[in-house]
Amino acid sequence: MIFFHHNRTRQRLAFSTFLILLLCTGCFRLPVGQRQTTPDPCTAIVLAVKEARQLLGRPGNALPLCQSLTRHEFVQIGSELLAAEVTTEELEIESRIFKRIGLIPSDYSYAACIFAAYTREASAFYSPTRNTIFIPNWFDVPFPILVHEAVHFLQREQVDFSNDERFRGIFTDSALALGAMLEGEALNVEDRYLGKLQAVSRHTALPESFRLKPQVNACEIPLSIKRLFYFQYDYGALFWPRINRMFPEITRDAILSNPPLSTSEIVDPKAYVQRVKKNKQNGVQAKEGQGCKSRGEGNREIGEYALRSLLETVLDPHTSFLAARGLQSDCITLGRDADSEFIVQSWNLSFDTDHDVQEASKALQVLLSDHDATLTTGKHPRELVIHYSNLSTAP
Repeated sequence: MIFFHHNRTRQRLAFSTFLILLLCTGCFRLPVGQRQTTPDPCTAIVLAVKEARQLLGRPGNALPLCQSLTRHEFVQIGSELLAAEVTTEELEIESRIFKRIGLIPSDYSYAACIFAAYTREASAFYSPTRNTIFIPNWFDVPFPILVHEAVHFLQREQVDFSNDERFRGIFTDSALALGAMLEGEALNVEDRYLGKLQAVSRHTALPESFRLKPQVNACEIPLSIKRLFYFQYDYGALFWPRINRMFPEITRDAILSNPPLSTSEIVDPKAYVQRVKKNKQNGVQAKEGQGCKSRGEGNREIGEYALRSLLETVLDPHTSFLAARGLQSDCITLGRDADSEFIVQSWNLSFDTDHDVQEASKALQVLLSDHDATLTTGKHPRELVIHYSNLSTAP
């Protein structure tokens, strides 16, 4: 689980770890002379952790390690750490799923591109496995970024999700949900720190983007994947204030110890609370997934937000939102062909109401109009199943 701090203008929406968590915060575009920066960011880590502890009410003296990196080292180490925590097979599975259902282009080199593409846009990152905050040495890192990274250190100090099999993968439903919970808290603590500053300082504490410019032939990130990635920050930033407002009796510790398992629970915190209470009443522990009975090599949930992002490739955002919001659970099943290559066989989607099924069915029919797949009703009236032809898709 690695926390990348990305330079991106913060989106405030009216309405998105895997064992590797990519971190992003927004940055205001301001003149260089107006930035509040730290000459020695590794020295400032001590102050950042102290600030984060005060804001979270977490006593203690432990500190993370810190390493300053060149541009080349920054991309290389970030990619290596990511690759070490996701297997080649897991990347291949996600690649084949996303290509077969139409979320990414069939010629996109997912496994080869995804790590370097995200690392290029980062401005700092924290690795729980090394307990180290990695900082670029080609610009002065703003203190709010260090506070943000310090929050991730404190999260790991309290709960380490690195070996939690429920959150395997990069863009599985549960991985995005965990990412949103963790990133959302870091964003909110960062905002609380900014709120302590005087008015002038508050608007000059974050810098303009320092994105590493990609090479001519470097991988670009498909828009649909960007949507999934930024879900963790846009919706994570909303999750905490919403749940604190609606359920003030639920503590931070309780949420971290029993995290959301789906993007639906991030979008609608009521769904998260209802599941937790129901499981507690029934004496049931949190399941590995909501749609797949087990996390075998051929089972993956991608969830409500991925379904919405997929539908947005052929429909307008509002129609896509309406069609996906009633998704209760999903499960994509893979098999292997004669050459032992992964193939997507089916996608089961269960919905809350009959109306939800009707809306989703209409949208999916549009989506599948140019796909080699068929849409049928499942074993239950509120279940839809997409059956894919046995055509192999290159990872």
